[in-house]
Amino acid sequence: MNDRVPRRSKMNKKLLSGILLVILSVMAASALACTCIGRPGTLTEEYGWADTVFLGSVRTVVQPTGWNHLLVELQVESTWKGDPGALVFVITELSSAACGVEFQVGENWVVFGTDTVREGVTGFYTHLCSLTTPEEYAADIIFELGPVTVRELAWGALKSWYR
Repeated sequence: MNDRVPRRSKMNKKLLSGILLVILSVMAASALACTCIGRPGTLTEEYGWADTVFLGSVRTVVQPTGWNHLLVELQVESTWKGDPGALVFVITELSSAACGVEFQVGENWVVFGTDTVREGVTGFYTHLCSLTTPEEYAADIIFELGPVTVRELAWGALKSWYR
């Protein structure tokens, strides 16, 4: 009696195993991707959920040691809601796959943020599922938000203009 498994059966098992591996890999990757079901909401909803809404220029983007988030420092230029101060920290996830906002130094952003304290840092949390948007793509949002509160310049900045 021959106990050998036919060669075709071994090939079919390998093929099925390969297909199964590909399917599981695709499912795992899509499970890790950011999903914003029902978000962002309307401008009115997002404004209501946010503790602050402001336009700011990105000064620094760092991942502090031991953090699984990014810490972003922004210079506030104008405000629609709240009083975030002249310099603020915004905390977001590490990547867009985890719904993090991909801030870059020098860019201007309209930020919809919620109050947060992480690792002892007080700031605002934001994510891709909010209306946080680069200024260059936010014309409609800025128009709909209406008049802003412009931060007053420090006397030192004014003095340098008059010299």
